[in-house]
Amino acid sequence: MSCVIHHKNPWFDVREKNKFFYIQPNEDQVAILPIVADSGIVMVKAKRPLLNDAMWELPGGGISKNETPKEAAQRELREETGISLRISDFSPMLSAIPCPNRMPTIPYLFYAYLTQSQFDNRLPHDQEIDSLALFPFRQLAKMVMEGELKVSLSALFVSRFLLAKTAFSADSHVNSGVSKDE
Repeated sequence: MSCVIHHKNPWFDVREKNKFFYIQPNEDQVAILPIVADSGIVMVKAKRPLLNDAMWELPGGGISKNETPKEAAQRELREETGISLRISDFSPMLSAIPCPNRMPTIPYLFYAYLTQSQFDNRLPHDQEIDSLALFPFRQLAKMVMEGELKVSLSALFVSRFLLAKTAFSADSHVNSGVSKDE
């Protein structure tokens, strides 16, 4: 059955299908789980004017035309954190649907291992980001449990990574987690 477009702008459409309204982004999305020295994850505090706040979340954004998801991950990480990695440093993770009833899209998710030196020697980030920080795994687990990570995809992907890290030995491969052996 076809849908009716009620609103259109450069970023998304508001559509109706079977009397049900939803948001359809005009670009696929990508998120990156940057793991530093196997001790923590880089998070960005992104400015969210609609919420009148800035939220801790994973770096990410839209995939431009003529850009692969991996290229978008590389670009978004560089723009939002100032960290430049090779395209081969990005590996895919299983994704998830953030809000299937209102935004039925599946973002691409990649993880990338980087050294402490790569984190320490980063360039400035873009203006969409208020700040960034390297959070130790234990602190991230606490932030998830206490509701400090409010962006659902970031909370889900960080939780999935931390669960896989603690539930399985470092030598095992976990489809929903991350393994250096891939």
